[in-house]
Amino acid sequence: MSALFSKINTWNKRFPLITLPPAEPNSDSFIKLITKRLYVLPSDPSANKDQGNIKFKLGVYNLFPFTFDENVLVSVDPLCLSALLILTCKTESRLPQLRPLISASEKMKADRCIVAMSYSASPDGQLPILVEDEVNKSEQKVKRKFRSTMMINKFIIANISDPTIIMCIKLVDTRLFDFYTSCLLASKNEKLIMRLYSLAGLEEKQKVLFDKLVYPAVIAHLASRFQFNIRNPYIASTFMRNSIESWIKPKYYTCAVKEEYEKCLWEGFHTLRMFEEMYKDRNQKFYFDVDKPSIFDYKLAATIYCISSLSDFIPDFSRVIGKCPLLLAHCNLVMQTVKK
Repeated sequence: MSALFSKINTWNKRFPLITLPPAEPNSDSFIKLITKRLYVLPSDPSANKDQGNIKFKLGVYNLFPFTFDENVLVSVDPLCLSALLILTCKTESRLPQLRPLISASEKMKADRCIVAMSYSASPDGQLPILVEDEVNKSEQKVKRKFRSTMMINKFIIANISDPTIIMCIKLVDTRLFDFYTSCLLASKNEKLIMRLYSLAGLEEKQKVLFDKLVYPAVIAHLASRFQFNIRNPYIASTFMRNSIESWIKPKYYTCAVKEEYEKCLWEGFHTLRMFEEMYKDRNQKFYFDVDKPSIFDYKLAATIYCISSLSDFIPDFSRVIGKCPLLLAHCNLVMQTVKK
């Protein structure tokens, strides 16, 4: 046995181990890699000085040019876009811009940024995610906090006391979110879904191959976001790779999936029509305030913006644009308030 070990050691000595030095954290290549999908939220010159001390990074899915200004980037996802709009409003910031271009080192020093990232980089596997630096003046320390998607949503509505506004927000977060997600899943548009929700393979030569490999995981993630799988278990199970029903589909299961899709469509259109009539009856720019948008205005406008942006790819979304013109007009008014 000792002779055997001796021969193994002799063989291993022919290939000595090489210890590579650690990568420099401040090297140009490292900074360029980190800041490639990082965009700064510029401060409004007229903003309150107290708001300028707030430091955060908001992690979202892929970013696209804003319909109202191609130099501005936004996320085409209801949850990420509403979080971005509300954050820019509360911190008196501007939306991220493509130009003027700034260096990677300047991006690293920025206090407020939006980062296009993979959902798997989030602790709970969902986006958006908010990373905040809070300064403890007594201890003279900076404490970093991570806010998950559910926590961000709770913070957004924490100070709202009007039950009508809370009810309307809940309808957007459940019925309209389920309508948006179910239509996207039913379309089975692989290129569209990968473009919206995946960063995999964007820099690879074999992008088509990467998309084929990663698509099942991305669509399974989409079906489990924001408790969609709890409200619509049969639809979600069809995209879960570890689900028995996804392999063996009895007759009752097929009917249950169809009924859930029909429920999402009916409830979505019914809620949109209700908001359309509600906006018509109020006869003012915004739902609950004459002068400025409320949290509900931002959430509804973000959903309508995403539906409008994808209306060329999903027929049910184009029907919304045709049947709810007032909601589209309301969305335009809300977006004008953040386009500075």
